[in-house]
Amino acid sequence: MKKRIISFLVIFIMMVGFLPTLYFASAATYGDLSYEIVDGEVIITDCKESVTTVDIPSKIEGYPVTAIGNRAFYYRWKLENITIPASVQTIGNEVFEYCHKLVSATFESDNTLTSIGAEAFNCCYALTSIAIPKTVSMIEGLVTETVNNETKVVTYGRTFGNCS
Repeated sequence: MKKRIISFLVIFIMMVGFLPTLYFASAATYGDLSYEIVDGEVIITDCKESVTTVDIPSKIEGYPVTAIGNRAFYYRWKLENITIPASVQTIGNEVFEYCHKLVSATFESDNTLTSIGAEAFNCCYALTSIAIPKTVSMIEGLVTETVNNETKVVTYGRTFGNCS
């Protein structure tokens, strides 16, 4: 009887020891990108530091890519060009912050992008212009003023701070 109890305890302890590795599994990868699947949607969470050009796919493992998570491309100082698919609905905080060489951020047509997080393009020194899709209804840190039916940006906080 003692042997059975000890055997049971040993097996139980071994199984409990493996639970954290199952629960805290690292994000999956697709080329240079890291991602997570949450509720049937893909969130880009990271990328390799050496990337210079990234074309985010619209689907990974058959799931739509709907978000670029906070700091996913943070301080990727070699990144020069990125293409964001129409399926992306949100760009998180500080996503491209300190991407000093980023010269082009292109949004595919017919996109569903609705929000851009705080400091998303802060310190992108080489970025001289960006065409924000008309579907975007919120840019954190952006303050606008409407006079005579014309909307003007009053301040952009640090969302686009230190861009060329």
